[in-house]
Amino acid sequence: TDGPDGALTEFPVSYTFGPHAIYGTYARAGKVSNVANSGAHAWMLGYDYGFSKRTSAGVFYTKLNNSNGGSYDLFALGANGATATAAGEDARQLYFGMNHSF
Repeated sequence: TDGPDGALTEFPVSYTFGPHAIYGTYARAGKVSNVANSGAHAWMLGYDYGFSKRTSAGVFYTKLNNSNGGSYDLFALGANGATATAAGEDARQLYFGMNHSF
Protein backbone atom coordinates (compact mmCIF):
# COMPACT_ATOMS: atom_id res chain seq x y z
CA THR A 1 0.00 0.00 0.00
CA ASP A 2 1.01 3.63 -0.36
CA GLY A 3 0.44 4.64 3.25
CA PRO A 4 -1.00 8.05 4.22
CA ASP A 5 -1.90 10.52 1.48
CA GLY A 6 1.24 11.74 -0.25
CA ALA A 7 3.53 9.98 2.27
CA LEU A 8 7.19 10.56 1.42
CA THR A 9 9.88 7.91 1.67
CA GLU A 10 13.45 9.10 1.20
CA PHE A 11 16.81 7.32 1.11
CA PRO A 12 19.74 9.75 1.31
CA VAL A 13 23.38 8.62 1.12
CA SER A 14 26.63 10.57 1.22
CA TYR A 15 30.33 9.85 1.21
CA THR A 16 33.09 12.28 2.12
CA PHE A 17 36.78 11.81 1.35
CA GLY A 18 39.23 14.64 1.87
CA PRO A 19 37.73 17.85 0.45
CA HIS A 20 35.26 15.91 -1.73
CA ALA A 21 31.68 14.94 -0.89
CA ILE A 22 29.31 12.88 -3.04
CA TYR A 23 25.55 12.82 -2.39
CA GLY A 24 22.70 10.70 -3.67
CA THR A 25 19.03 10.56 -2.76
CA TYR A 26 16.06 8.53 -3.94
CA ALA A 27 12.60 9.67 -2.87
CA ARG A 28 9.11 8.34 -3.45
CA ALA A 29 5.81 10.11 -2.76
CA GLY A 30 2.68 8.06 -2.34
CA LYS A 31 -0.53 8.74 -4.19
CA VAL A 32 -3.12 11.15 -2.92
CA SER A 33 -6.46 9.49 -2.12
CA ASN A 34 -9.22 9.95 -4.70
CA VAL A 35 -6.63 10.90 -7.39
CA ALA A 36 -5.60 8.01 -9.64
CA ASN A 37 -1.90 7.62 -10.46
CA SER A 38 -0.89 10.63 -8.35
CA GLY A 39 2.41 9.37 -6.93
CA ALA A 40 5.94 10.37 -7.91
CA HIS A 41 9.56 9.39 -7.48
CA ALA A 42 12.75 11.44 -7.68
CA TRP A 43 16.49 11.02 -7.55
CA MET A 44 19.34 13.44 -6.92
CA LEU A 45 23.10 13.22 -7.48
CA GLY A 46 25.49 15.82 -6.16
CA TYR A 47 29.13 16.70 -5.65
CA ASP A 48 30.75 19.29 -3.37
CA TYR A 49 34.37 20.37 -3.16
CA GLY A 50 35.50 22.01 0.08
CA PHE A 51 38.05 24.77 -0.50
CA SER A 52 38.29 25.41 3.25
CA LYS A 53 36.29 24.72 6.43
CA ARG A 54 33.90 27.53 5.48
CA THR A 55 33.80 27.58 1.66
CA SER A 56 32.61 24.95 -0.79
CA ALA A 57 31.31 24.73 -4.35
CA GLY A 58 29.17 22.05 -5.90
CA VAL A 59 26.95 20.77 -8.64
CA PHE A 60 23.68 18.85 -8.13
CA TYR A 61 21.15 17.32 -10.54
CA THR A 62 17.61 16.36 -9.54
CA LYS A 63 14.94 14.60 -11.63
CA LEU A 64 11.36 14.24 -10.44
CA ASN A 65 9.08 11.76 -12.28
CA ASN A 66 5.35 12.27 -11.73
CA SER A 67 2.80 9.56 -12.45
CA ASN A 68 0.03 10.47 -14.92
CA GLY A 69 -2.04 12.17 -12.20
CA GLY A 70 0.85 13.42 -10.05
CA SER A 71 1.75 17.11 -9.92
CA TYR A 72 4.61 17.18 -7.41
CA ASP A 73 7.08 19.99 -7.95
CA LEU A 74 10.56 21.03 -6.84
CA PHE A 75 10.58 23.67 -4.08
CA ALA A 76 6.93 24.71 -4.64
CA LEU A 77 7.82 26.51 -7.88
CA GLY A 78 4.21 27.44 -8.61
CA ALA A 79 3.93 29.20 -5.24
CA ASN A 80 7.01 31.30 -6.03
CA GLY A 81 5.71 32.79 -9.29
CA ALA A 82 7.25 30.20 -11.63
CA THR A 83 5.15 27.92 -13.81
CA ALA A 84 3.98 24.97 -11.72
CA THR A 85 4.48 21.42 -12.96
CA ALA A 86 1.21 20.14 -14.47
CA ALA A 87 -0.19 16.69 -13.71
CA GLY A 88 1.90 13.99 -15.38
CA GLU A 89 4.82 16.31 -16.24
CA ASP A 90 8.33 15.70 -14.93
CA ALA A 91 10.60 18.31 -13.36
CA ARG A 92 14.39 18.65 -13.49
CA GLN A 93 16.84 20.91 -11.73
CA LEU A 94 20.52 21.58 -12.30
CA TYR A 95 22.32 23.51 -9.56
CA PHE A 96 25.78 25.06 -9.63
CA GLY A 97 26.67 26.99 -6.54
CA MET A 98 29.13 28.17 -3.95
CA ASN A 99 28.60 28.37 -0.20
CA HIS A 100 30.53 30.46 2.29
CA SER A 101 29.68 30.42 6.00
CA PHE A 102 30.39 33.58 7.98
